[in-house]
Amino acid sequence: MSITTLISLKILTIFFLTTLAYQGNSEPINNHEKNILLQLKQSWSHPPLLKQWSSANSSDHCTWPEITCTKNSVTGLCISNRGVKGKIPPFICELKNLTFLDFSYNYIPGTFPTALYNCSNLQYLDLSENYFGGVIPQDIDKLSRLSFFNLEGNQFTGDIPAAIGQLSELVTLKLSTNLLNGFLPPELGNLSNLEVLELSYASKFPPWALPTNLFTKLTKLRNLLMTESNLIGEIPESIGNLTALEILDFSSNNLSGKIPDSVFLLKNLTQLYLSINTLSGQIPRSIEALNMEELDLSVNYLTGTIPDDIGKLTKLSVLSLSLNNLSGEIPVSIARLPFLKDISIFSNSLSGELPQDLGRFSMLETLTATFNYFVGRLPDNLCYNGVLRDVVIIENNFTGEIPKSLGNCPSLEFLGVSNNQFSGKIPDGLWTSLNFTQMMASHNSFTGHLPDRLSSSLFAVQIDNNNFSGEIPTGISFWKNLKAFVVSNNQFNSSIPTTLCKATSLEILDLSGNSLGGTLPHCLLDLSTTLTIMDLHKNQFGGIIPESFPKSCQLTTFNMNNNHFEGPLPLALANCKKLKILDLGNNKISGTFPQWLDSLPDLQIIVLRSNRLHGTLSLRKLEKPFPKLQIMDLSHNQFSGNLPINFYDNLKVLANVDQLVDINITKDGLFYEASVLLTVKGRELELTRILGIYTSIDLSSNKFNGEIPEVIGELKSLRLLNISHNCLTGRIPSSLGNLSHLESLDFSSNQLTGVIPWQMTSLTFLSTLNLSENHLSGAIPKGSQFSTFSNESFLGNLALCGFPLTKICKTDESVTQEVDDGLDDDDEWFTWKTVLIGYGCGLSMVYIFFTTYKPKWYLLFVTRAEQKLIRRYKKNT
Repeated sequence: MSITTLISLKILTIFFLTTLAYQGNSEPINNHEKNILLQLKQSWSHPPLLKQWSSANSSDHCTWPEITCTKNSVTGLCISNRGVKGKIPPFICELKNLTFLDFSYNYIPGTFPTALYNCSNLQYLDLSENYFGGVIPQDIDKLSRLSFFNLEGNQFTGDIPAAIGQLSELVTLKLSTNLLNGFLPPELGNLSNLEVLELSYASKFPPWALPTNLFTKLTKLRNLLMTESNLIGEIPESIGNLTALEILDFSSNNLSGKIPDSVFLLKNLTQLYLSINTLSGQIPRSIEALNMEELDLSVNYLTGTIPDDIGKLTKLSVLSLSLNNLSGEIPVSIARLPFLKDISIFSNSLSGELPQDLGRFSMLETLTATFNYFVGRLPDNLCYNGVLRDVVIIENNFTGEIPKSLGNCPSLEFLGVSNNQFSGKIPDGLWTSLNFTQMMASHNSFTGHLPDRLSSSLFAVQIDNNNFSGEIPTGISFWKNLKAFVVSNNQFNSSIPTTLCKATSLEILDLSGNSLGGTLPHCLLDLSTTLTIMDLHKNQFGGIIPESFPKSCQLTTFNMNNNHFEGPLPLALANCKKLKILDLGNNKISGTFPQWLDSLPDLQIIVLRSNRLHGTLSLRKLEKPFPKLQIMDLSHNQFSGNLPINFYDNLKVLANVDQLVDINITKDGLFYEASVLLTVKGRELELTRILGIYTSIDLSSNKFNGEIPEVIGELKSLRLLNISHNCLTGRIPSSLGNLSHLESLDFSSNQLTGVIPWQMTSLTFLSTLNLSENHLSGAIPKGSQFSTFSNESFLGNLALCGFPLTKICKTDESVTQEVDDGLDDDDEWFTWKTVLIGYGCGLSMVYIFFTTYKPKWYLLFVTRAEQKLIRRYKKNT
């Protein structure tokens, strides 16, 4: 039983003892009070939930559910959650013996009902969770007999009146979740009978420090709750004077400094919450609060080791120390605490092995130890008492096999062991356990086959980057409730089982990086009514992609890169209006550029590289084609014609880095991180993390001709541009000097003429430049990044001179710089401004879905001239 319940019972006891003393002629009072109650109902427009309040009801009003009577006189009204929308009328105080009023969880508007001052016997007043506003009256002390006062969950503003400090009988004061914006009056320290003080979620308070004198007289205080109340400064040592304290909650504030030693000497303390502050230093070593049941010090800057004395807290059930800077090992004594249920120690620098007795002596339910440096094997006793639900130990250095005991743990729901060094087989019992819902085991060295029939309770399986082999499970019951199936980069073979088409709840499907083959089942694409991610890249699928995308298609990612698909891009894909990523690179797709792509309003990434596409780039004349497009890679095809000037005209974001669109996908708490595909010198590399989101245009290795449009200089946020290996002529536009964020530029193997514009020396971020194999002439500009480029950047231009080439410029060549006139092809409606939204850092193409806790995707294609930039990013990563 909670302390709040005990206090409420105490107050109710006072209320009933008071009302038992009432004497008098009951029958006249009876009729009068019944009429008052009926008037109350009428003033509130007859709420349906007070249907028993009726003059036609012959029963005594004291039998009505909301009424409490003593000696046939109303002493209590409990109108909680009865749909009352009107104000509290003054005549309520004609119920002369009223001591208890509860109007919580209604819709009562207006200011504080000062008419209640006339209820001279009122001891219990609960107006919480309504729509009261304005200030709390300065003469609130007229309710002089109040022992319980609750105004939580309203819209009161202003100061807490000093007059509250005159309510000498007050035992409980609850003011949380209002719009109060003053300070805590020192007069509160006069409430010597106060046992409960709640002032949480007072974010409108100006920053304020805890007054030390608050703790001198409040010796009976048991609950002190000030969550999210804009507290600053240090917790005063004098808090140790609150010797009766049982619950202390200062979480979600800006408290700093050390945790006072005196806090852990409070022998009655059962719950301590100091999470989400900026507390520092060590956890106090000496702990005498032996009644502690819940301890939460997470999200601070605490250092040092976990004190051995925590092992003395024999009543402890919850221990949360996550997101600090704690180091060392877990004290063995903690594993022997008999009531310990939940341990949360993730995101620290803890090391060593987990105590082998963990789970043996207590009813352990959850263990969360992600992002530490633990080593060794998992303890065998985690599920010793059969109530273990969650084990989450991602990103550590655990080794060995998953204990067989976890395969015989029917209570287990979630196992997260990704990014460790586990090996061997996962116990079969885990896969078939009826309560098991989520497996996260990626980036280990697990082996073996998946059982043909897995538990129908599973909703997420993430086992990518291991050594699993065999076929994809065929059991129908397994697929029915599954939402995420991520098995990329393993050794699965054969084809996609047709039973997968029964996965009508599936949202994420990633089979990439395996040896799967065959054609795509038509029914698989029918799943896109729920499926948001379909990633089958780096397999051996072939044939034509079926025209089976339904009109209700929900796909955001469709990645078929590096397979053997042929034929045209299916027109039915235009039904996928939410599509963000389309990657069909490295296949045998034929035909012309699919004009209907401009009808996909959320499309951010298009990769059609290394296919058999041909013809000119042309789209329908839509008002806003590609409004969100970030990356386009059409390289290594047979496209021809002029570079379309108006192709990029709609992407306003390109001119402003702040408008970049991040591509995040999070489903059901699943940490999902796809691989990065790099092509360097025709060789594919795979990474898992890079530094940011980039935009790029790659039209290299096609048959484009004509000149480079001057308007390209308006794309000021462009990071990468590659139009090498085409048949382009004319000069390099001087407007390139406006691309202040450009980091990689490749115009090699064209037929460009004229000089290199001196304006390009302003490109201070340019780290990769390739202008080789053209017909450029004149002096190579000096200064800035140009002093860092090697001969390879300029080879094959016989008329170029100056550093870094050995050919020395003549005087007229070194002082003459031509300025390009620019081009004006406004009658072309397909502009350069449409493709770029953001960054491209030496990369032809990038997907990213990566944060510490949320999934991001990457896809990169890099040309020969960009190796230097890639090496730099790999080093930083």
